[in-house]
Amino acid sequence: FAIGGEAVDRIKEALFAMGEIVLQTSVGKVSNQFVTSVQTIATNTVMFQGTPVKLPEDVRGYAVICWGKMCLRDDQLAKKSVEPLVLHLNDGECFSVRNNILLVLADLCVMYTSLVDRFVPMMTNCLNSEYELLRKHAAMVLSHLLSEDFIKFRGSIQHRFIYALSDPALYVREFVEAVFERVLLHRIAAPAVCFV
Repeated sequence: FAIGGEAVDRIKEALFAMGEIVLQTSVGKVSNQFVTSVQTIATNTVMFQGTPVKLPEDVRGYAVICWGKMCLRDDQLAKKSVEPLVLHLNDGECFSVRNNILLVLADLCVMYTSLVDRFVPMMTNCLNSEYELLRKHAAMVLSHLLSEDFIKFRGSIQHRFIYALSDPALYVREFVEAVFERVLLHRIAAPAVCFV
């Protein structure tokens, strides 16, 4: 079973529209069936007549964003969803899914800081990704969370940001240098002591 171009476009449009509807209106809770459907698409566990259906990466990316928008409106769903989202942040996942999960976790960290706090080390793993764009997005997302004090500059975040100073991609390296110059060094009283 395979889905073609027009069906893929319609699924992406529907996922986008539903995510926006959930965010922009006071719909309240979305049905459990819809939540499960979106999660199934996002985690690539769709079955058709007992056979797994491989979904395009971009459809899964749209589903992750829709899932995240539902979490922003429902704290109980957010509590149940953080761990499954983090599980799909691993290196075996495609770029669009990992990138969108990173964005969703950042939004959840702003909204429900304590839910995401223990998973920040997994988010910092994206600074070591094979994808340059994912490394840059991770640096951007984490620096935003650091600058707004949603997360603290300690532990794995310190080490990963220092490692990112030697990133092979110039634009990632320059961005991380700017984060140190403009955000981090101003907050550290004694920088030499901080990194020991």
